[in-house]
Formats: sequence, structure tokens, C-alpha cells
Amino acid sequence: MSTENTLAFASTILPCWNGRYITSFIAAVESGLQAERRRLQKNSYIVVASRDLYDYDGLSQSVDQLEAFPSQEQALAFARQASKAALAEALDTPTYGSYKWRQVDGSPTLFFTRYKQPQVHVIGSERLHLENGSGFDLLYIEHLVLHIQASEPLGNELFAYLGAEYEVMNYLSRQVEPRS
Repeated sequence: MSTENTLAFASTILPCWNGRYITSFIAAVESGLQAERRRLQKNSYIVVASRDLYDYDGLSQSVDQLEAFPSQEQALAFARQASKAALAEALDTPTYGSYKWRQVDGSPTLFFTRYKQPQVHVIGSERLHLENGSGFDLLYIEHLVLHIQASEPLGNELFAYLGAEYEVMNYLSRQVEPRS
């Protein structure tokens, strides 16, 4: 049995995506993208929450949240509040042994690689850098505030800018329409 028949190109959803994935995953991503577009409407100020966790198993990356707002002020306020909540949650998250998460000053920008797009403008960013004192575990959380000047804010321009194809697609695959 060949897996060729069960794979589809992600570019059928958006041109910026290059991978080939199982067709059921592609269908879930497409459904989640449409659900997010309906939920967030055409608001052009987007907040993207992402997380990079380095531990003894390696690197885990994720996109945790997408929100959209009609104004820059609302988006920036949301990012500040969400960052505070993420910090409180991270500090409360158990780690192993006697280690405890703690915030570290500064957050290296190299962990948040983005790809320049002329219709995507960075308005602000709330970044957190945490470590647990073990010498192995680091956590970087970012709430990135963007202004998307494209006809579809949740479109090719945004996702090409973010990169992280699989992480974005994984987030979208988990977004389902609320049942009435």
C-alpha cells in the first residue's frame, strides 16, 4: 500500500505552505482556517501567541493562539494581558525535581525568526524568557502584535511571515466551529 495516495500538498490551502501531509490533516487545517476566519472576521490587527520550549528532549514549538482586533490599542492591550497570564501560568507549571520556573531578563530575538512580508507590520511584541535552573530547560513565549494590510488578514501574507508551517497548521487543525 502506497502512502502517495494519502498525502496532499499544503499549498492547496495557501501558496506559502510547501509540505505534504496526510489528507485528513489537510482537511482539518482547511476547516480550522475557515473557522478562524469566521471567528476573527476581517479585523486586521492580529495577535499571535507562540511558544518555544527547549528541554532534554529537544525543541518543542507551538502556536498557542490567534486573536484579531479592529484597533491597534485593543491588540496591544490584549497582548500585554495575555503575556501576564502566560507568565503566571508558566511560573505555576510544575517542572521536575526541586526546580522552579523563573523569569529571566531579556529574550533573545533569534528564537522568534520571521520572514519579511511587505503587507505585515509589527506593531508590538511581548516576550518572556524563562528557565527552571536545571541548565537544560528554557521557555520562550511571545505575543506578537501585527497589522496585516491584505484583503484577508488570516491569509498567505500572515502565514508566510510567521513561517513555522507545521506549528501554524497544527494550531489551525484544532480549531473547530462551536456547536449550536
